[in-house]
Amino acid sequence: MTNILVSTISFINFDKPGAEIYATFANRLIDATMENTPWDIRVNTNAPELFQDAVTKYGERVILYVDYLENNRVAVGAFNQLLKYFAFQNVPEKYEWVLYLDCDAGYRHPPRIDELETQIAAWDEAGIDAVGTRTNAIVRGELIDHERCLVDIQQQIADGVEHPYSPMNLFSPKFRFYNVTMENIDPIWLDASMPSEHFLFVKNSPPGKMQQFSNHVSDFNQLLIAQTSHHPTISDMEAFEIGVGLAMAGYTIGDAGDYGHTWMFAIQFNGSNWERVKL
Repeated sequence: MTNILVSTISFINFDKPGAEIYATFANRLIDATMENTPWDIRVNTNAPELFQDAVTKYGERVILYVDYLENNRVAVGAFNQLLKYFAFQNVPEKYEWVLYLDCDAGYRHPPRIDELETQIAAWDEAGIDAVGTRTNAIVRGELIDHERCLVDIQQQIADGVEHPYSPMNLFSPKFRFYNVTMENIDPIWLDASMPSEHFLFVKNSPPGKMQQFSNHVSDFNQLLIAQTSHHPTISDMEAFEIGVGLAMAGYTIGDAGDYGHTWMFAIQFNGSNWERVKL
């Protein structure tokens, strides 16, 4: 059986009243993983005291990877999701794949392990070593669309439109922040897929490859947190950094598909609102 590590982040911004709710979500995910899967789980956190009961209850199957973020910031805006690079940092080689889940995840039912094992073998055979959802969002296409929008705006200005408007695409803020254009972009970035941020399944081999991925996302995070906390110019919506980081580390991404995501892995998400609380 493939040795899989579930990895999530639960970094608490103690300057925000009630932010401990993210530990509530993560503890719930720990329970769900223990009850529904044979997998270990790692919680990457700056608040290990909030998970000691789970460690006591489940023993070594629950791992705490602790960083108090002395050289980082928990929040840029509401919360810094780019901190999820910790989920792929220094993962022991005994874990063959890492399943990243946002901490508000759960399971519809126990994962279909036999089907998953067959699918992992198929991904290996096809050279796929990272799996996500919404993998059809490709940097090249989104950047071309972004630049088309800019041309449209400039034409409106030339035509004397008083309030020029052209809808930017989902990734326009990223392209502006990183000063990315079709003329100056690193060719490796162009074909990068930008998967949805809440689910990612990544192979932990060859040695060092996952760490390279983590390091690339960490580098993007350093640019993010270097902004003024009062007037940030970019948010953390991290599909761009995750996708480009995977490409730079040499990963080939495939798509889990709705069946794989919802039934084989049996993952469900609820927008952090299972507790009817969201900061």
